[in-house]
Amino acid sequence: MRGSQRMTPVLALCLLFLAGSSLAAPTLTTSTSTLTYTEQTSAINVDDTIALESDEFLNGATIQIVYPGDVLDTSGAQIDELSISGLGNGISSSGFNPSTKTISLSGSASSTAYQKALRTLTFYNPSDALSADQRTVTYTVTDINGASVTADRYVNIFLIDNPPTVTFSHTSISYTESQGELFIDSNVQILDDDSTETASVQVQITGGYESGQDVLSFGDDVDNKADPNGDNLGVRATWDSSTGTLRAAGAVLPLGTYQEILRTVKFVNPSQTISTATRTFTYTVADATGADSTSPLPSLDMTVSSVNQAPVISMSTSQLSVSESDPSMNVASDFSITDIDDSNMAGATVSISGAFEAGKDVLGCSSASMSCSYDTQTGVLTLSGSASISAYTELPVAGPFTGTPFGQALFLWSSRGLALAKLLRAQSGALTRECPVSLTAVPPNAESILAPRTVLLAVEKTCSQAQDTPSGLGRAVVDFRLSVTANRAVPFAVFTRLRCTAVGTRARLRAPAEVLGVLKSGPPFALWVQTAMQGVQYSSVGGAANTGTRTLTFGVTDGKTASNQVSRNIAFTSSNDAPVLTGTTSDGTYQELGPLTIQPLLAITDSDTSSMASATVSIISGFDPNTDFLTVTVSGAIQSSFDSAAGVLSLTGTESIQRYQDVLRTVQLGHSAYSSSNERVISFTVNDGDPNGAQSSAALSRTCWAVSFMTTPTITSTTTTSTAGGTITVIGTGFGPIAPSIVTNLYLGGVPLKDVAVIEDDVKLTATVEA
Repeated sequence: MRGSQRMTPVLALCLLFLAGSSLAAPTLTTSTSTLTYTEQTSAINVDDTIALESDEFLNGATIQIVYPGDVLDTSGAQIDELSISGLGNGISSSGFNPSTKTISLSGSASSTAYQKALRTLTFYNPSDALSADQRTVTYTVTDINGASVTADRYVNIFLIDNPPTVTFSHTSISYTESQGELFIDSNVQILDDDSTETASVQVQITGGYESGQDVLSFGDDVDNKADPNGDNLGVRATWDSSTGTLRAAGAVLPLGTYQEILRTVKFVNPSQTISTATRTFTYTVADATGADSTSPLPSLDMTVSSVNQAPVISMSTSQLSVSESDPSMNVASDFSITDIDDSNMAGATVSISGAFEAGKDVLGCSSASMSCSYDTQTGVLTLSGSASISAYTELPVAGPFTGTPFGQALFLWSSRGLALAKLLRAQSGALTRECPVSLTAVPPNAESILAPRTVLLAVEKTCSQAQDTPSGLGRAVVDFRLSVTANRAVPFAVFTRLRCTAVGTRARLRAPAEVLGVLKSGPPFALWVQTAMQGVQYSSVGGAANTGTRTLTFGVTDGKTASNQVSRNIAFTSSNDAPVLTGTTSDGTYQELGPLTIQPLLAITDSDTSSMASATVSIISGFDPNTDFLTVTVSGAIQSSFDSAAGVLSLTGTESIQRYQDVLRTVQLGHSAYSSSNERVISFTVNDGDPNGAQSSAALSRTCWAVSFMTTPTITSTTTTSTAGGTITVIGTGFGPIAPSIVTNLYLGGVPLKDVAVIEDDVKLTATVEA
């Protein structure tokens, strides 16, 4: 046909059929089975059997999570996620939009391709606090003509009980010996995502626990804890010392209540020898459903530091009384030392204060184990340990031992160290003991010997005291040489104390012994210091002047910490000591009428007085009142007077010792005329004038010979010798003093004798006959 074309009926019907079929929408069918997502699990497939049919190609799909009431959750409380992995075949996705809870697909593809992609859709929620609300997953698919279809799939949520967690406010803590109670963590937190209630809390020392010493407790009175209405909450606290576990349980309460209880947990260890092992505190919290804290259980470490404990001394503190003239006095016979964490001491001191007089108050001790040193100027007695093992022979005893001492420990001594030994059972008669034997205690720092040696011990001592007093150490050399180290042999000696049953008997100990160990060299044991301190004595020397209280202060140290100090007073009563005169005592001679300076080197000393009140110089023998006189040159406050009838020169007036000494050195003997007596004895005395009891010195005397007064010697008898070189003795008068000799010549038959010597003043002399 030309100009116009007309459609045939067949073609029209075909076109009509095609147009009608393009209006059919896609179909989408979801599974009807129950779908459940369990909290804190991995992603689950939403519907792996979803069916999608369409005659047309599809160009998009949208999947959205819808919450109850068709309300989209935009609060951010839920963090549900959708994901598709089966993309491709022209299908793409921009990913999940958490704000709209939507995932969109785009791209022209067949229904088969879109079905495959939709079947890989997964649902996931990483939260451990998600809600239990049912989720609706809505699918919407659109074809190329804009037709769409929607289908829903429901996701149920199964919640699990999340265990509570514990969070500490610090990573570690520390504790020092003797610190007292320590709060472990007063800011600890309990967290629980899905529960507001707690049923119990527990703290256990799971590391370093020192049973019997470590203690945990609650600062709160948990058993009586009440609610705001005053009703008891029903919580009960328990402490299991066998496992080191503290627990509070018995009622389900708000989480904050148990957190408050947990924050009051305290640790204490009252021991003064605390273990320094690190303590580990493990916390366990259970919620209302019984779920415990997460594993591994939260724990907190605590480091522990020890503190050296000071030694403690004790002794009697009652006042003692002593007078200046009393002998040395023991001042600490019951002195004792205790030190809970140290068996050795580094030293000890005793000091004098109060009315102390330097150089006159004296402290002393005598110990083979300790060195005693006293400072006379400061009044401090210092006891220090000796590093020499030889000082360790004075051992404390554990006796008296009255039974057979088999198996008992005793010490062997050598230049290398102390050895520890025990007595073995011997043959019959090998052990004899006329006196009981005391054996020493075992020291704490004895080192064992790998190969013990058996030796024979032999100790014997003569008893000089009765049984109630130890007679001292007995010593005997052991008849062996013990190899202590490689290629070195050491001889040993044994020391033990023997007690006597009667004076004059002999204490004996003879038995084999096994050497068990060698004692380390080092500072002295506390017992040795104690023994030395028990022997400290006080005395006064040199005439103490101060009457008053002396305070003795005792202390020891273990080398790290000083002990407490204990004081004891001594009420001291001084007595006035007499001055002492020294000078020339040999005879003196002078010519004519003198004068003779009698004591040019005279010296005065007085231990407790610095001044003198008077002095007297007397002619006590040979005095001639008609001719003799004494003169002196005085100074200062000293005045003099001479009694010519008595031959006494008196000096009076309080002056220093030096002044009196100078004045007395000027005293001279003189004569107004010749006298028939040629010998004078002059005596000096001084007096200190002390108001508490003046004391005069002992007399200082000197014999003086007036050579010019001597008469012609006369001989009344002689004893002769017939042997040349023999001695002749002559008796007579006028021979003068023994020294200095004034007889110069003696003749026998006109023959001069030699070695002439006066052997008895004025009346006897001897000489040697020439050969």
